[in-house]
Amino acid sequence: MFFNDFQEKTYLAMFIPAHDRFLLLPKRWTRYFGLAVISCLIFSGCAFLPHQNSPSASSAQRADYSSSLAVQALLGGNEKKALELSQSIKDTKKREALIALIKDWSLDRQSQIIRSGLEKEDKLAAFGLLLEFKNKSPDRYRDLLLVLTPKELTWILHHEINANQEKLAIQTMNLLQPYKRLSFNPMISSSYAHLSSRRFWGRRYNESLKLAAQSLDYNPSNKTAKEMTKRVFAIREAKIRGGLVAFRHQHLHKAIRLWKWALAIDPSNDEAKKYILEAQELLKKVENIQKQSAQNPHAAQEGTK
Repeated sequence: MFFNDFQEKTYLAMFIPAHDRFLLLPKRWTRYFGLAVISCLIFSGCAFLPHQNSPSASSAQRADYSSSLAVQALLGGNEKKALELSQSIKDTKKREALIALIKDWSLDRQSQIIRSGLEKEDKLAAFGLLLEFKNKSPDRYRDLLLVLTPKELTWILHHEINANQEKLAIQTMNLLQPYKRLSFNPMISSSYAHLSSRRFWGRRYNESLKLAAQSLDYNPSNKTAKEMTKRVFAIREAKIRGGLVAFRHQHLHKAIRLWKWALAIDPSNDEAKKYILEAQELLKKVENIQKQSAQNPHAAQEGTK
């Protein structure tokens, strides 16, 4: 972390005039060494500056002035203005380097605001910033998660689950180190169970059954997952029984439809598969008899006598 901050300070010093460099003064005593090195780089870099009488001197000064204004805007919290000013720099390398630095600096600042919000109980605002942070830089988002305390991380995961963002909670936990992820297994199970419940009430029974099974893989005693499994199986059994009733009354099409519904809920159900095959075979025989009767009505009449 120190090396990254030191690099940023060093690089920023290249864009800021001497009278503004006090803005970069580090807060922690461990960074004073970095400030000393920055000063050395600044003075050594003066030898490479264009001479006042050279044709490129004025353009270089304008670029330095734009860079200075951009950095001052950034330090003042106006990142949009900083980016606009950096776009006016004609030197491609310098412009791209400054833009990259502004974006990196902005991400660092957001990361600090999120941490501060989580620590000071301003958690809802911090959570909103965290989602934006995830979209801006997935890598930095992962780095931020890894340094959160278990208490902060638990709050975030609970909030994601309760806000019906279970998939996000699962993705968040998958970014953790394996040893840390293990302690969150009950919460992973809760995420899958919560999502299973929502799929059930949305009548997406097969998805609900799969999610409940995933939940029980992480925590076999999860009550919600067990309840969802029980409810889905009850609906499956009701469809199978309804198919049997229809079959007995010779409503073969209805019976097949109900058993296919049961099979869509639980494709592994052998009972429904067996009933469908039997009904389809019987239906073929009935249709063949009806076809023959239609083609030879006289033979059918004689057969009835």
